[in-house]
Amino acid sequence: MITKEEDPSQHPLRVLITKVLETENDNVFMKYDDTEQSAKFLCFSDVRKDISNVRAQLKKYIKIHLNTCIIIGLDFNEERPTDIIKIVPAILAISLHPNCSFTVLGKNKSPKVKCTHILDISSLILKSLNSASTVNNGQDFLYHVQTSGTTAPHNDDDDDGGGKVISVTLDALWPNVCDFINFFELNEHSTIFSAAPPSFDPFYLDVITALVSKASLLFTSPVVKMKSGGNLSSLLELHGVTFCQMTPTLFKGLAWCPKSFKHVLLGGEPFPTSQEIHHLISPTKPRQTRIYNIYGLTEMSVWQSLYEIKNINSEKQPIFSPKSNLSLSETEIYLSDKNEICVRSKKRACFYLGKFHELILTGDMGYQIDGDIFFKGRVDDMIKIHGQRMSLTDIEKEWSRVFTSPSFAFFVEKRLYALIHAEVQVDHLWQQARQKMSPRFFPLRLQTFSSPIPKTTNGKIDKKKLKSLVRCQMQEKTEEDLKCHWFRLTGQTPSSGSNFIQDGGDSYTAVLLAEGKIF
Repeated sequence: MITKEEDPSQHPLRVLITKVLETENDNVFMKYDDTEQSAKFLCFSDVRKDISNVRAQLKKYIKIHLNTCIIIGLDFNEERPTDIIKIVPAILAISLHPNCSFTVLGKNKSPKVKCTHILDISSLILKSLNSASTVNNGQDFLYHVQTSGTTAPHNDDDDDGGGKVISVTLDALWPNVCDFINFFELNEHSTIFSAAPPSFDPFYLDVITALVSKASLLFTSPVVKMKSGGNLSSLLELHGVTFCQMTPTLFKGLAWCPKSFKHVLLGGEPFPTSQEIHHLISPTKPRQTRIYNIYGLTEMSVWQSLYEIKNINSEKQPIFSPKSNLSLSETEIYLSDKNEICVRSKKRACFYLGKFHELILTGDMGYQIDGDIFFKGRVDDMIKIHGQRMSLTDIEKEWSRVFTSPSFAFFVEKRLYALIHAEVQVDHLWQQARQKMSPRFFPLRLQTFSSPIPKTTNGKIDKKKLKSLVRCQMQEKTEEDLKCHWFRLTGQTPSSGSNFIQDGGDSYTAVLLAEGKIF
Protein backbone atom coordinates (compact mmCIF):
# COMPACT_ATOMS: atom_id res chain seq x y z
CA MET A 1 0.00 0.00 0.00
CA ILE A 2 1.38 3.44 -0.90
CA THR A 3 2.13 5.48 2.22
CA LYS A 4 1.63 9.22 2.60
CA GLU A 5 5.40 9.76 2.41
CA GLU A 6 5.52 8.24 -1.09
CA ASP A 7 4.53 10.11 -4.23
CA PRO A 8 1.19 8.63 -5.43
CA SER A 9 1.87 9.90 -8.95
CA GLN A 10 4.71 7.34 -9.07
CA HIS A 11 2.39 4.37 -8.50
CA PRO A 12 3.52 1.57 -10.90
CA LEU A 13 0.20 1.70 -12.77
CA ARG A 14 0.39 5.46 -13.35
CA VAL A 15 4.04 5.21 -14.40
CA LEU A 16 3.26 2.49 -16.95
CA ILE A 17 0.23 4.32 -18.38
CA THR A 18 2.29 7.51 -18.73
CA LYS A 19 5.13 5.61 -20.40
CA VAL A 20 2.79 4.01 -22.93
CA LEU A 21 1.18 7.36 -23.76
CA GLU A 22 4.56 9.05 -24.24
CA THR A 23 5.66 6.38 -26.73
CA GLU A 24 4.95 7.08 -30.39
CA ASN A 25 2.43 4.48 -31.44
CA ASP A 26 -0.01 4.60 -34.35
CA ASN A 27 -1.51 1.19 -33.69
CA VAL A 28 -5.28 0.94 -33.23
CA PHE A 29 -6.18 1.08 -29.54
CA MET A 30 -10.00 1.11 -29.67
CA LYS A 31 -12.53 -0.31 -32.12
CA TYR A 32 -16.31 0.09 -31.97
CA ASP A 33 -18.35 -2.09 -34.31
CA ASP A 34 -22.06 -2.87 -33.97
CA THR A 35 -22.31 -4.65 -37.39
CA GLU A 36 -24.80 -2.03 -38.64
CA GLN A 37 -22.97 1.30 -38.65
CA SER A 38 -19.50 1.73 -40.05
CA ALA A 39 -16.85 0.67 -37.54
CA LYS A 40 -15.02 3.41 -35.65
CA PHE A 41 -11.31 3.19 -34.83
CA LEU A 42 -9.13 5.22 -32.48
CA CYS A 43 -5.33 5.03 -32.53
CA PHE A 44 -3.07 5.54 -29.51
CA SER A 45 -2.21 9.02 -30.80
CA ASP A 46 -5.91 9.96 -30.85
CA VAL A 47 -6.38 8.68 -27.31
CA ARG A 48 -3.39 10.73 -26.17
CA LYS A 49 -5.05 13.95 -27.41
CA ASP A 50 -8.33 13.28 -25.60
CA ILE A 51 -6.49 12.38 -22.40
CA SER A 52 -4.46 15.60 -22.58
CA ASN A 53 -7.67 17.60 -22.99
CA VAL A 54 -9.29 16.11 -19.88
CA ARG A 55 -6.08 16.34 -17.83
CA ALA A 56 -5.74 20.06 -18.61
CA GLN A 57 -9.24 20.62 -17.24
CA LEU A 58 -8.55 18.45 -14.21
CA LYS A 59 -5.50 20.49 -13.21
CA LYS A 60 -7.62 23.64 -13.14
CA TYR A 61 -10.32 22.07 -10.95
CA ILE A 62 -8.02 20.12 -8.64
CA LYS A 63 -6.39 23.37 -7.46
CA ILE A 64 -9.77 24.30 -5.98
CA HIS A 65 -11.20 20.88 -5.05
CA LEU A 66 -8.81 18.35 -3.54
CA ASN A 67 -9.66 14.62 -3.45
CA THR A 68 -12.38 15.05 -6.00
CA CYS A 69 -14.74 12.47 -7.54
CA ILE A 70 -16.18 12.96 -11.01
CA ILE A 71 -19.41 11.62 -12.45
CA ILE A 72 -18.86 10.43 -16.02
CA GLY A 73 -21.90 10.86 -18.21
CA LEU A 74 -25.28 11.59 -16.67
CA ASP A 75 -26.58 11.11 -20.20
CA PHE A 76 -24.15 8.33 -21.08
CA ASN A 77 -25.60 5.81 -23.54
CA GLU A 78 -23.77 2.57 -24.32
CA GLU A 79 -25.55 2.32 -27.67
CA ARG A 80 -23.94 5.55 -28.90
CA PRO A 81 -20.52 4.72 -30.38
CA THR A 82 -19.14 8.20 -29.63
CA ASP A 83 -19.97 7.79 -25.93
CA ILE A 84 -18.00 4.54 -25.66
CA ILE A 85 -15.09 5.94 -27.68
CA LYS A 86 -14.87 9.03 -25.44
CA ILE A 87 -15.41 7.41 -22.07
CA VAL A 88 -12.16 5.41 -22.23
CA PRO A 89 -9.78 8.41 -22.53
CA ALA A 90 -11.74 10.10 -19.74
CA ILE A 91 -11.25 7.11 -17.42
CA LEU A 92 -7.52 6.98 -18.22
CA ALA A 93 -7.05 10.73 -17.71
CA ILE A 94 -8.72 10.61 -14.29
CA SER A 95 -6.76 7.50 -13.23
CA LEU A 96 -3.48 9.35 -13.87
CA HIS A 97 -4.30 12.01 -11.26
CA PRO A 98 -3.70 11.00 -7.60
CA ASN A 99 -6.47 13.25 -6.28
CA CYS A 100 -9.17 12.07 -8.68
CA SER A 101 -11.58 9.16 -8.88
CA PHE A 102 -14.64 8.55 -11.04
CA THR A 103 -17.99 6.82 -11.21
CA VAL A 104 -19.81 5.91 -14.43
CA LEU A 105 -23.58 6.20 -14.63
CA GLY A 106 -25.89 4.62 -17.19
CA LYS A 107 -28.63 6.64 -18.80
CA ASN A 108 -31.22 8.06 -16.36
CA LYS A 109 -29.38 6.64 -13.33
CA SER A 110 -29.10 8.82 -10.24
CA PRO A 111 -25.74 8.80 -8.41
CA LYS A 112 -25.47 7.20 -4.98
CA VAL A 113 -21.93 8.49 -4.58
CA LYS A 114 -21.37 12.17 -3.78
CA CYS A 115 -19.32 13.91 -6.46
CA THR A 116 -17.95 17.34 -7.16
CA HIS A 117 -18.06 17.50 -10.95
CA ILE A 118 -19.77 16.09 -14.02
CA LEU A 119 -17.84 15.17 -17.15
CA ASP A 120 -19.95 15.84 -20.23
CA ILE A 121 -19.11 12.92 -22.51
CA SER A 122 -20.37 14.62 -25.67
CA SER A 123 -17.76 17.38 -25.33
CA LEU A 124 -15.40 16.01 -22.65
CA ILE A 125 -15.89 19.21 -20.61
CA LEU A 126 -15.97 19.28 -16.81
CA LYS A 127 -18.93 21.02 -15.20
CA SER A 128 -19.44 21.94 -11.56
CA LEU A 129 -22.04 19.99 -9.61
CA ASN A 130 -23.89 22.19 -7.14
CA SER A 131 -24.11 21.43 -3.40
CA ALA A 132 -21.96 18.31 -3.57
CA SER A 133 -19.20 17.20 -1.23
CA THR A 134 -15.91 15.44 -1.91
CA VAL A 135 -15.78 11.67 -1.51
CA ASN A 136 -12.14 10.55 -1.68
CA ASN A 137 -11.40 11.42 1.97
CA GLY A 138 -7.64 11.42 1.42
CA GLN A 139 -7.60 7.90 -0.09
CA ASP A 140 -6.08 7.16 -3.49
CA PHE A 141 -9.34 5.85 -4.95
CA LEU A 142 -9.59 5.00 -8.64
CA TYR A 143 -13.33 4.45 -9.10
CA HIS A 144 -16.64 4.00 -7.30
CA VAL A 145 -19.15 1.43 -8.50
CA GLN A 146 -22.73 0.75 -7.43
CA THR A 147 -23.65 -2.88 -6.73
CA SER A 148 -26.93 -4.72 -6.27
CA GLY A 149 -26.08 -5.37 -2.63
CA THR A 150 -26.40 -9.19 -2.69
CA THR A 151 -22.93 -9.77 -1.22
CA ALA A 152 -22.00 -8.83 2.36
CA PRO A 153 -23.91 -6.19 4.38
CA HIS A 154 -25.71 -3.25 2.81
CA ASN A 155 -27.85 -0.28 3.74
CA ASP A 156 -31.53 -1.15 3.99
CA ASP A 157 -32.59 2.38 3.10
CA ASP A 158 -30.74 2.41 -0.23
CA ASP A 159 -32.58 2.40 -3.54
CA ASP A 160 -32.68 -0.45 -6.02
CA GLY A 161 -33.11 -3.17 -3.45
CA GLY A 162 -30.36 -2.16 -1.04
CA GLY A 163 -27.38 -1.60 -3.35
CA LYS A 164 -24.16 -0.12 -2.00
CA VAL A 165 -21.28 1.96 -3.32
CA ILE A 166 -17.86 0.26 -3.48
CA SER A 167 -14.80 2.53 -3.60
CA VAL A 168 -11.77 0.86 -5.19
CA THR A 169 -8.17 2.02 -4.80
CA LEU A 170 -5.49 1.86 -7.45
CA ASP A 171 -3.63 -0.70 -5.32
CA ALA A 172 -6.67 -3.00 -5.21
CA LEU A 173 -7.00 -3.22 -9.00
CA TRP A 174 -3.28 -3.35 -9.81
CA PRO A 175 -2.73 -7.12 -9.03
CA ASN A 176 -5.47 -8.13 -11.51
CA VAL A 177 -3.85 -6.00 -14.24
CA CYS A 178 -0.42 -7.57 -13.64
CA ASP A 179 -1.81 -11.12 -13.48
CA PHE A 180 -3.81 -10.76 -16.70
CA ILE A 181 -0.85 -9.41 -18.68
CA ASN A 182 1.54 -12.06 -17.33
CA PHE A 183 -0.75 -15.12 -17.37
CA PHE A 184 -2.24 -14.50 -20.82
CA GLU A 185 0.83 -12.87 -22.46
CA LEU A 186 -1.16 -9.82 -23.58
CA ASN A 187 0.78 -7.49 -25.89
CA GLU A 188 0.46 -5.26 -28.98
CA HIS A 189 -0.62 -8.31 -31.02
CA SER A 190 -3.57 -9.07 -28.71
CA THR A 191 -7.16 -7.92 -29.14
CA ILE A 192 -9.38 -7.74 -26.05
CA PHE A 193 -13.17 -7.83 -26.35
CA SER A 194 -14.78 -5.75 -23.61
CA ALA A 195 -18.08 -7.52 -22.90
CA ALA A 196 -18.98 -5.64 -19.71
CA PRO A 197 -20.87 -2.31 -19.66
CA PRO A 198 -19.00 0.79 -18.37
CA SER A 199 -20.96 0.70 -15.09
CA PHE A 200 -19.54 -2.79 -14.31
CA ASP A 201 -16.00 -3.10 -12.87
CA PRO A 202 -14.55 -5.66 -15.39
CA PHE A 203 -14.87 -2.83 -17.94
CA TYR A 204 -12.22 -0.79 -16.08
CA LEU A 205 -9.97 -3.82 -15.84
CA ASP A 206 -10.27 -4.32 -19.63
CA VAL A 207 -9.45 -0.66 -20.37
CA ILE A 208 -6.40 -0.35 -18.11
CA THR A 209 -5.06 -3.82 -19.00
CA ALA A 210 -5.35 -3.04 -22.71
CA LEU A 211 -3.49 0.25 -22.44
CA VAL A 212 -0.67 -1.06 -20.24
CA SER A 213 -0.17 -4.11 -22.49
CA LYS A 214 -0.61 -2.02 -25.69
CA ALA A 215 -3.36 -4.39 -26.85
CA SER A 216 -6.33 -3.35 -29.00
CA LEU A 217 -9.76 -3.05 -27.39
CA LEU A 218 -13.02 -3.97 -29.14
CA PHE A 219 -16.48 -2.68 -28.13
CA THR A 220 -19.93 -3.34 -29.53
CA SER A 221 -23.50 -2.35 -28.67
CA PRO A 222 -25.68 -4.10 -26.04
CA VAL A 223 -28.05 -5.18 -28.82
CA VAL A 224 -25.31 -7.18 -30.56
CA LYS A 225 -24.14 -8.70 -27.27
CA MET A 226 -27.57 -9.80 -26.12
CA LYS A 227 -28.97 -10.96 -29.46
CA SER A 228 -28.76 -14.69 -30.14
CA GLY A 229 -27.30 -15.80 -33.44
CA GLY A 230 -24.09 -15.43 -35.40
CA ASN A 231 -23.66 -11.64 -35.32
CA LEU A 232 -21.43 -11.53 -32.24
CA SER A 233 -19.41 -14.59 -33.25
CA SER A 234 -18.80 -13.11 -36.70
CA LEU A 235 -17.81 -9.77 -35.20
CA LEU A 236 -15.31 -11.27 -32.76
CA GLU A 237 -13.75 -13.38 -35.48
CA LEU A 238 -13.61 -10.47 -37.95
CA HIS A 239 -11.61 -8.34 -35.51
CA GLY A 240 -9.37 -11.22 -34.41
CA VAL A 241 -10.32 -11.15 -30.73
CA THR A 242 -7.82 -13.22 -28.73
CA PHE A 243 -8.90 -12.53 -25.13
CA CYS A 244 -12.17 -11.81 -23.32
CA GLN A 245 -13.87 -12.07 -19.96
CA MET A 246 -17.62 -12.59 -20.15
CA THR A 247 -20.58 -14.14 -18.36
CA PRO A 248 -21.52 -17.77 -19.15
CA THR A 249 -24.92 -16.49 -20.40
CA LEU A 250 -23.19 -14.36 -23.04
CA PHE A 251 -20.80 -17.18 -23.95
CA LYS A 252 -23.69 -19.66 -24.42
CA GLY A 253 -25.36 -17.15 -26.76
CA LEU A 254 -22.50 -17.37 -29.27
CA ALA A 255 -23.30 -19.25 -32.47
CA TRP A 256 -19.77 -20.67 -32.58
CA CYS A 257 -16.45 -20.16 -30.83
CA PRO A 258 -14.36 -17.70 -32.92
CA LYS A 259 -11.19 -19.25 -34.31
CA SER A 260 -9.11 -16.32 -33.06
CA PHE A 261 -10.02 -16.95 -29.39
CA LYS A 262 -7.00 -17.90 -27.27
CA HIS A 263 -8.24 -17.20 -23.72
CA VAL A 264 -11.89 -17.00 -22.57
CA LEU A 265 -12.62 -16.21 -18.92
CA LEU A 266 -16.15 -17.09 -17.76
CA GLY A 267 -17.39 -15.60 -14.50
CA GLY A 268 -20.18 -13.84 -12.65
CA GLU A 269 -22.52 -16.87 -12.93
CA PRO A 270 -22.34 -20.66 -12.50
CA PHE A 271 -19.98 -22.25 -15.02
CA PRO A 272 -21.68 -23.83 -18.11
CA THR A 273 -22.35 -27.56 -18.26
CA SER A 274 -20.19 -29.79 -20.46
CA GLN A 275 -23.07 -30.04 -22.98
CA GLU A 276 -23.19 -26.25 -23.27
CA ILE A 277 -19.41 -26.11 -23.76
CA HIS A 278 -19.59 -28.88 -26.42
CA HIS A 279 -22.11 -26.75 -28.32
CA LEU A 280 -19.25 -24.32 -29.05
CA ILE A 281 -16.10 -26.39 -28.63
CA SER A 282 -15.68 -29.96 -29.87
CA PRO A 283 -14.64 -32.40 -27.12
CA THR A 284 -12.79 -34.61 -29.65
CA LYS A 285 -10.89 -32.13 -31.85
CA PRO A 286 -7.70 -30.31 -30.79
CA ARG A 287 -8.50 -26.81 -29.54
CA GLN A 288 -6.48 -23.61 -29.32
CA THR A 289 -9.05 -21.84 -27.13
CA ARG A 290 -8.26 -22.11 -23.43
CA ILE A 291 -11.25 -21.69 -21.10
CA TYR A 292 -11.11 -20.53 -17.50
CA ASN A 293 -13.54 -20.43 -14.59
CA ILE A 294 -13.01 -17.06 -12.91
CA TYR A 295 -14.56 -15.98 -9.62
CA GLY A 296 -14.70 -12.64 -7.86
CA LEU A 297 -16.53 -9.88 -6.04
CA THR A 298 -16.78 -6.17 -6.72
CA GLU A 299 -16.23 -5.73 -2.97
CA MET A 300 -12.68 -7.10 -3.40
CA SER A 301 -11.94 -5.48 -6.77
CA VAL A 302 -13.11 -7.61 -9.71
CA TRP A 303 -11.54 -11.14 -9.60
CA GLN A 304 -10.03 -13.23 -6.79
CA SER A 305 -9.58 -16.73 -8.22
CA LEU A 306 -8.90 -18.34 -11.58
CA TYR A 307 -8.92 -21.96 -12.77
CA GLU A 308 -8.09 -23.26 -16.25
CA ILE A 309 -10.49 -25.93 -17.50
CA LYS A 310 -8.43 -28.95 -18.55
CA ASN A 311 -11.28 -31.42 -19.08
CA ILE A 312 -14.32 -29.89 -20.80
CA ASN A 313 -16.20 -33.19 -20.40
CA SER A 314 -16.36 -32.84 -16.61
CA GLU A 315 -19.58 -31.54 -15.04
CA LYS A 316 -17.72 -30.22 -11.98
CA GLN A 317 -15.27 -27.37 -12.50
CA PRO A 318 -13.63 -25.70 -9.48
CA ILE A 319 -13.36 -21.97 -8.97
CA PHE A 320 -10.07 -22.39 -7.10
CA SER A 321 -7.31 -25.00 -6.87
CA PRO A 322 -4.24 -24.69 -4.62
CA LYS A 323 -2.41 -26.85 -7.18
CA SER A 324 -2.95 -24.32 -10.00
CA ASN A 325 -0.11 -22.09 -11.17
CA LEU A 326 -2.64 -19.37 -12.05
CA SER A 327 -3.49 -18.21 -8.53
CA LEU A 328 -4.42 -14.52 -8.56
CA SER A 329 -2.13 -12.31 -6.50
CA GLU A 330 -2.72 -10.91 -3.02
CA THR A 331 -5.85 -13.00 -2.33
CA GLU A 332 -6.80 -15.90 -0.04
CA ILE A 333 -9.96 -17.92 -0.71
CA TYR A 334 -11.37 -20.63 1.58
CA LEU A 335 -14.58 -22.17 3.01
CA SER A 336 -16.03 -21.23 6.39
CA ASP A 337 -17.29 -23.80 8.93
CA LYS A 338 -20.73 -23.47 7.29
CA ASN A 339 -19.26 -24.02 3.78
CA GLU A 340 -19.67 -20.39 2.76
CA ILE A 341 -16.98 -19.13 0.37
CA CYS A 342 -14.77 -16.49 2.05
CA VAL A 343 -12.30 -14.08 0.45
CA ARG A 344 -9.53 -12.34 2.38
CA SER A 345 -7.01 -9.72 1.26
CA LYS A 346 -5.39 -6.70 2.90
CA LYS A 347 -4.03 -5.09 -0.24
CA ARG A 348 -7.12 -5.63 -2.38
CA ALA A 349 -9.67 -4.59 0.25
CA CYS A 350 -12.22 -2.00 -0.94
CA PHE A 351 -14.02 0.73 0.97
CA TYR A 352 -17.77 0.64 1.66
CA LEU A 353 -20.13 1.22 4.56
CA GLY A 354 -17.57 3.46 6.21
CA LYS A 355 -14.50 1.19 6.23
CA PHE A 356 -12.16 -1.11 4.29
CA HIS A 357 -13.22 -4.78 4.35
CA GLU A 358 -10.31 -7.25 4.37
CA LEU A 359 -12.52 -10.33 4.92
CA ILE A 360 -15.77 -10.95 3.01
CA LEU A 361 -18.35 -13.67 3.48
CA THR A 362 -19.54 -13.90 -0.11
CA GLY A 363 -23.03 -15.36 0.33
CA ASP A 364 -21.95 -18.20 -2.00
CA MET A 365 -22.02 -21.81 -0.85
CA GLY A 366 -19.20 -24.16 -1.82
CA TYR A 367 -17.72 -27.60 -1.23
CA GLN A 368 -14.21 -29.02 -1.33
CA ILE A 369 -12.66 -32.04 -3.09
CA ASP A 370 -8.91 -32.71 -2.67
CA GLY A 371 -8.33 -29.07 -1.76
CA ASP A 372 -10.19 -27.70 -4.82
CA ILE A 373 -13.13 -25.37 -4.06
CA PHE A 374 -16.34 -25.72 -6.08
CA PHE A 375 -19.27 -23.29 -6.29
CA LYS A 376 -22.57 -24.83 -5.16
CA GLY A 377 -24.99 -21.90 -5.27
CA ARG A 378 -26.12 -18.80 -3.43
CA VAL A 379 -27.07 -19.08 0.24
CA ASP A 380 -30.49 -17.64 -0.64
CA ASP A 381 -30.84 -20.07 -3.59
CA MET A 382 -30.89 -23.13 -1.33
CA ILE A 383 -34.41 -24.60 -1.28
CA LYS A 384 -36.16 -27.66 0.10
CA ILE A 385 -37.96 -29.58 -2.63
CA HIS A 386 -39.50 -33.07 -2.41
CA GLY A 387 -38.06 -33.34 1.11
CA GLN A 388 -34.46 -32.66 0.00
CA ARG A 389 -32.33 -29.52 0.37
CA MET A 390 -31.00 -28.47 -3.02
CA SER A 391 -29.48 -25.52 -4.89
CA LEU A 392 -31.18 -23.82 -7.84
CA THR A 393 -27.79 -23.99 -9.56
CA ASP A 394 -27.76 -27.82 -9.38
CA ILE A 395 -31.33 -28.00 -10.71
CA GLU A 396 -30.57 -25.68 -13.60
CA LYS A 397 -27.42 -27.64 -14.51
CA GLU A 398 -29.35 -30.93 -14.57
CA TRP A 399 -32.00 -29.54 -16.94
CA SER A 400 -29.27 -28.03 -19.15
CA ARG A 401 -27.56 -31.42 -19.25
CA VAL A 402 -30.71 -33.19 -20.48
CA PHE A 403 -31.93 -30.45 -22.85
CA THR A 404 -29.07 -28.84 -24.78
CA SER A 405 -31.02 -26.50 -27.05
CA PRO A 406 -33.55 -24.45 -25.05
CA SER A 407 -32.55 -21.87 -22.42
CA PHE A 408 -33.71 -22.54 -18.87
CA ALA A 409 -34.19 -20.32 -15.85
CA PHE A 410 -35.42 -21.38 -12.42
CA PHE A 411 -36.74 -19.28 -9.57
CA VAL A 412 -38.63 -19.70 -6.32
CA GLU A 413 -41.98 -18.05 -5.60
CA LYS A 414 -42.99 -20.05 -2.51
CA ARG A 415 -42.52 -23.10 -4.74
CA LEU A 416 -40.07 -23.91 -7.56
CA TYR A 417 -40.91 -22.72 -11.07
CA ALA A 418 -39.13 -23.25 -14.37
CA LEU A 419 -39.16 -21.08 -17.47
CA ILE A 420 -38.07 -22.40 -20.86
CA HIS A 421 -37.31 -20.24 -23.88
CA ALA A 422 -38.39 -22.64 -26.61
CA GLU A 423 -41.20 -23.29 -29.08
CA VAL A 424 -41.96 -26.75 -27.71
CA GLN A 425 -44.87 -28.48 -26.03
CA VAL A 426 -44.73 -28.67 -22.24
CA ASP A 427 -46.03 -32.26 -22.33
CA HIS A 428 -43.06 -33.27 -24.51
CA LEU A 429 -40.59 -31.65 -22.08
CA TRP A 430 -42.17 -33.45 -19.12
CA GLN A 431 -42.00 -36.76 -20.97
CA GLN A 432 -38.29 -36.29 -21.72
CA ALA A 433 -37.59 -35.15 -18.16
CA ARG A 434 -39.25 -38.22 -16.63
CA GLN A 435 -37.14 -40.50 -18.83
CA LYS A 436 -33.77 -38.83 -18.27
CA MET A 437 -33.63 -37.32 -14.78
CA SER A 438 -34.58 -37.92 -11.18
CA PRO A 439 -37.96 -36.58 -9.97
CA ARG A 440 -36.13 -34.55 -7.29
CA PHE A 441 -35.24 -32.05 -10.03
CA PHE A 442 -38.87 -31.50 -11.08
CA PRO A 443 -40.36 -28.02 -10.55
CA LEU A 444 -43.95 -27.36 -9.46
CA ARG A 445 -44.71 -25.68 -12.78
CA LEU A 446 -42.94 -25.88 -16.13
CA GLN A 447 -43.76 -23.08 -18.53
CA THR A 448 -42.59 -22.23 -22.05
CA PHE A 449 -41.94 -18.67 -23.09
CA SER A 450 -41.55 -17.44 -26.68
CA SER A 451 -39.51 -14.31 -25.87
CA PRO A 452 -35.79 -14.56 -25.02
CA ILE A 453 -35.01 -14.89 -21.32
CA PRO A 454 -34.33 -11.33 -20.06
CA LYS A 455 -30.74 -10.36 -19.23
CA THR A 456 -29.16 -7.50 -17.32
CA THR A 457 -26.67 -5.10 -18.93
CA ASN A 458 -23.95 -7.26 -17.37
CA GLY A 459 -25.10 -10.26 -19.42
CA LYS A 460 -26.61 -12.17 -16.49
CA ILE A 461 -30.16 -13.54 -16.31
CA ASP A 462 -32.42 -10.79 -14.93
CA LYS A 463 -34.34 -12.64 -12.20
CA LYS A 464 -36.54 -9.62 -11.36
CA LYS A 465 -37.81 -9.22 -14.93
CA LEU A 466 -38.11 -12.98 -15.24
CA LYS A 467 -40.45 -13.22 -12.26
CA SER A 468 -42.51 -10.27 -13.50
CA LEU A 469 -42.94 -11.81 -16.96
CA VAL A 470 -43.89 -15.20 -15.55
CA ARG A 471 -46.38 -13.66 -13.11
CA CYS A 472 -48.09 -11.84 -16.01
CA GLN A 473 -48.18 -14.99 -18.11
CA MET A 474 -49.47 -17.08 -15.21
CA GLN A 475 -52.18 -14.51 -14.48
CA GLU A 476 -53.29 -14.58 -18.12
CA LYS A 477 -53.32 -18.41 -18.03
CA THR A 478 -55.35 -18.40 -14.79
CA GLU A 479 -57.93 -16.05 -16.30
CA GLU A 480 -58.22 -18.24 -19.40
CA ASP A 481 -58.72 -21.37 -17.26
CA LEU A 482 -61.31 -19.59 -15.12
CA LYS A 483 -63.32 -18.52 -18.16
CA CYS A 484 -63.25 -22.06 -19.56
CA HIS A 485 -64.43 -23.62 -16.26
CA TRP A 486 -67.06 -20.87 -15.80
CA PHE A 487 -68.50 -21.54 -19.25
CA ARG A 488 -68.38 -25.33 -18.75
CA LEU A 489 -70.26 -25.07 -15.45
CA THR A 490 -72.79 -22.32 -16.32
CA GLY A 491 -72.95 -22.13 -20.11
CA GLN A 492 -72.21 -18.39 -19.84
CA THR A 493 -69.07 -16.51 -20.92
CA PRO A 494 -67.99 -14.33 -17.95
CA SER A 495 -67.14 -10.62 -18.12
CA SER A 496 -65.80 -8.18 -15.52
CA GLY A 497 -69.23 -7.75 -13.88
CA SER A 498 -70.43 -11.39 -14.04
CA ASN A 499 -71.85 -13.21 -11.00
CA PHE A 500 -71.26 -16.98 -10.86
CA ILE A 501 -74.51 -17.72 -8.97
CA GLN A 502 -76.61 -15.48 -11.24
CA ASP A 503 -75.10 -17.16 -14.31
CA GLY A 504 -76.45 -20.53 -13.12
CA GLY A 505 -73.73 -21.83 -10.78
CA ASP A 506 -74.20 -22.89 -7.15
CA SER A 507 -72.29 -22.14 -3.93
CA TYR A 508 -70.64 -25.58 -3.74
CA THR A 509 -69.09 -25.44 -7.24
CA ALA A 510 -68.15 -21.78 -6.60
CA VAL A 511 -66.02 -22.85 -3.60
CA LEU A 512 -64.39 -25.66 -5.59
CA LEU A 513 -63.67 -23.27 -8.46
CA ALA A 514 -62.15 -20.66 -6.14
CA GLU A 515 -59.87 -23.26 -4.52
CA GLY A 516 -58.73 -24.59 -7.89
CA LYS A 517 -60.22 -28.05 -7.31
CA ILE A 518 -62.18 -28.19 -10.56
CA PHE A 519 -60.17 -29.41 -13.57
